[in-house]
Order: sequence, then C-alpha cells, then structure tokens
Amino acid sequence: MTMKDGSKVRIEHDPFRAGQPSIGCAVVAEPRSVGSDVGASADGSEDWTRALVDGAECSARSKMVLRSMLRKCEKAISLGEADLRRTSLVKHRIETGGA
Repeated sequence: MTMKDGSKVRIEHDPFRAGQPSIGCAVVAEPRSVGSDVGASADGSEDWTRALVDGAECSARSKMVLRSMLRKCEKAISLGEADLRRTSLVKHRIETGGA
C-alpha cells in the first residue's frame, strides 16, 4: 500500500504457526513518527487510524476494511514508545556459541 507521502507499507498474511494465525506488517520506507496531533480527539475517541487510513491510496471499501482491521488489532499496534510493554507469549533462545 502506498501512503500519500510516498512511503510504502506491506501487510502480509503469514502461514499458521502451531495452530495460531498470524499477520505480518512491514514498513518498506524509512519509519517516521506520526505527528503529536494524532491520538485522542476532543470527544475522547481515538483518531490514530485516520492518519493511517486517509493516507492510503486505495478504494473506499479497502479503507473501510483497513480501518476495521486496525481497530480490531489496536492492542498489538504501538502508537509510541510509551505504550510498549513486555510479554511472555513469545519465547526464544539466543544461541551464543558457548560465549
């Protein structure tokens, strides 16, 4: 998907892993911060999806689907450093070669 500013975002469906569906999203261009005006609007509703959806070059139907998907997955999307947290859902090992 190409945003109005020329940056590109790719959203892909990954194969099922251990019975759990997953989705991957890759920013194809250099990441940039979203302006400080994105967040809760005057009426208390969040308009962060507007910045993403309005910038997408796609049909109105696709924008509606994208907005719905973003809202559904909003807990997995970081809006800034302040909302990053830890999880124990994904476990990994780092092989150090005996170091």
